[in-house]
Amino acid sequence: MRIHNKIRTPSLLPERHVLLVHNTLLTVIPCQTISFYNSLHPPTDLLHFEIEGHRPITQLVPVRPLTFYPPRQSGYGVIAPNEDIGYSWISYYYLARHLKVDLIAYDYPGYGLNSGKPSESNTYTTIRAVYDFAISSMGIPPSNIILYGQSIGSGPAVDLYTKVHVGGLILHSAIGSGLRVYKSYERPRRTPWFDLYRNVEKLSDYFAEAGKSPPPIFIIHGTDDEEVPYEHGMLLAETITGDKDRRCAPGTTALYPPWWVKGGTHNDIETRYRDQYYKRLKAYVRYLKMSPRPDLSTLLSST
Repeated sequence: MRIHNKIRTPSLLPERHVLLVHNTLLTVIPCQTISFYNSLHPPTDLLHFEIEGHRPITQLVPVRPLTFYPPRQSGYGVIAPNEDIGYSWISYYYLARHLKVDLIAYDYPGYGLNSGKPSESNTYTTIRAVYDFAISSMGIPPSNIILYGQSIGSGPAVDLYTKVHVGGLILHSAIGSGLRVYKSYERPRRTPWFDLYRNVEKLSDYFAEAGKSPPPIFIIHGTDDEEVPYEHGMLLAETITGDKDRRCAPGTTALYPPWWVKGGTHNDIETRYRDQYYKRLKAYVRYLKMSPRPDLSTLLSST
């Protein structure tokens, strides 16, 4: 990977958590366009990545979001994709501001200004490139990075979570896998090899070998989600704890108390339940900053 057309390497506050967000469906307030944003505020930092010798990747990188520099942003080290970063920049700004985190947003090949073709493998390559850039060029500690995976964007986020060191992972309306979106595949523990974004299998394999302190995972899912049924979130929670009732011994789970949004659907949680959305995410970020942290098994038993 190399970087070109670089305006400047943004300097983020070293003590602040960073949220890595891909283009997902974050629509906290009505979305505007980058051109409108730039007409009112200083231009954002625009970086072009070239991965594997081709496929230019365009990334809008916010600098200290509290000074209004965040198109598609993520805090405490999260990565999450959506439609494209131009469509979602206002949502990212408010997310970064409410959580008091820095946010890095990026597009996948075939989205927004990015060339290349959308594919499962390209999403993995892109999220890893953004993660490596955040650490090596921006100096962000891996433990300060929170991955944000929404809907199908949970696939790249889960894949990266199982391969590198991060501070945490948010799974918002996440899929168990591509085939599991079809009803007959909802409950199987393992799906065929040709399945896409096999989140359940990857997390199951990861936790079978993980050490004692895997990064905490926060699941958000609406009970009335018809696109990715609520059962996907339940299955992911069950996979993380290894127990259907999510009971676990002290020090043995990475599952932060999930938020099952009563009446929530696939695309309305961050709008219709906005106050609770910010409140729950802020509580999660506060938990990540605690030292020492309360044991997650205790938190789960009290919910």
